[in-house]
Amino acid sequence: MKIAFEIIAGILIGFITMYSSAFAMSFSEPIEIGSFRLQQAGPEAGGYVIKGATENNGEYFTKYNPNNKLSFSRGVAKYGTDDKALYIHYAQNTYHAVAKVGGKNVSNTFEVADLTQDIYKIESDEGQVIYALLFWYGPERNYTIIGCQPDGKFVRYVDTAEITKRYFGWNKEGAAPIVYEKLAVKGDTITLYYASHLSKYNPGEFRFKWDDKAQWFSVEQVVY
Repeated sequence: MKIAFEIIAGILIGFITMYSSAFAMSFSEPIEIGSFRLQQAGPEAGGYVIKGATENNGEYFTKYNPNNKLSFSRGVAKYGTDDKALYIHYAQNTYHAVAKVGGKNVSNTFEVADLTQDIYKIESDEGQVIYALLFWYGPERNYTIIGCQPDGKFVRYVDTAEITKRYFGWNKEGAAPIVYEKLAVKGDTITLYYASHLSKYNPGEFRFKWDDKAQWFSVEQVVY
């Protein structure tokens, strides 16, 4: 009787697992849709170079070159055509530069580093859209993963600069010792692989699994 009960229980658990897997949200492979950067050299130096945008209302940056048609001083670039499109609000002036990413209204955005950001789009089979922005400069590589909630609000799900502080205790100025090398997607999980130029840190990966109930990502670290 006990053996029969264990067999039935095992079958039920198997069905529950299969059912949960079958109905879990699944993400698409990331697709690079564009980039933006604050140019430091060349004829477009000093302005923002915008690539892949479906719209860009920027003004040309002419402080150093009055004939510059390659970079912009300020404006808004749009990536996408629907209500979940990503907007980049950028501004360059004499003293500093600012880039904010998120919605059409600047109040619905986050400020990000702007030396170079590659933009990847990830979609789910439930209609959710997520954007992964890869910041790279010299040895640095960090990801910011954001998305648009059903109410139109953009949220920041993952910031690897904060992950590095939390898991590796890095609170210093300058380039962090953790480099996020690759982003991969499988099912409802986004994985970021990392390495380090310091021997005291082993390489590994962070797995961000979507929690449908919480409408957020859980975090799991795997050290190799």
